[in-house]
Amino acid sequence: MCSALARAAETPRAQWSWGILAADEMIGLIALRRRSPVMGTISYILREDTWGNGYATNAATQVVAFAFTTAGLDGCRPGRGLRRPDRCPLNGPRPPAVLTGP
Repeated sequence: MCSALARAAETPRAQWSWGILAADEMIGLIALRRRSPVMGTISYILREDTWGNGYATNAATQVVAFAFTTAGLDGCRPGRGLRRPDRCPLNGPRPPAVLTGP
């Protein structure tokens, strides 16, 4: 808890985390991490029984918007958590940068 509070007080802030909710139940977490002054990574974990309903897509869309506006980043890369084990082996190559700001 202390490290999370310390990260929240950093300037510029290095990490933000949010819960992913469905029907008032927490089904996952999503995080944005500043990797450089202008680049960030987004990662998430989602309860397996909720896959395929667009929850992660919706959360990622909101976090990307936050990254390019509030966090002031110019680009975002997926973190390891953006890869579903049933679609991509965990030891596969890291995906390229997928999003850049305006």
